[in-house]
Amino acid sequence: MNYLRNPFSLKELSIEEPFCDREEEIKELGSHALNFANVVLYSPRRYGKTSLVKRVQKAIQGEGIITIYVDFFGVENLDAVANKFASA
Repeated sequence: MNYLRNPFSLKELSIEEPFCDREEEIKELGSHALNFANVVLYSPRRYGKTSLVKRVQKAIQGEGIITIYVDFFGVENLDAVANKFASA
């Protein structure tokens, strides 16, 4: 039996890989970050939220702000949150 191969990549993109037309979002989120504003990103899984955040971090690098990315997927308690922060 032959199966069709999924044409979509299900991996996290590196910052150097092409990212489809998100320059305006990167600029806007970068501005919010530089102004210390809280922002919530929400969308279905696999829509590029993590890739977008990491590109914003790179875009504001050198602006006097330290950024840290912490993935809380699978975290079940406060101790695990503290451990994730400490290791990041």
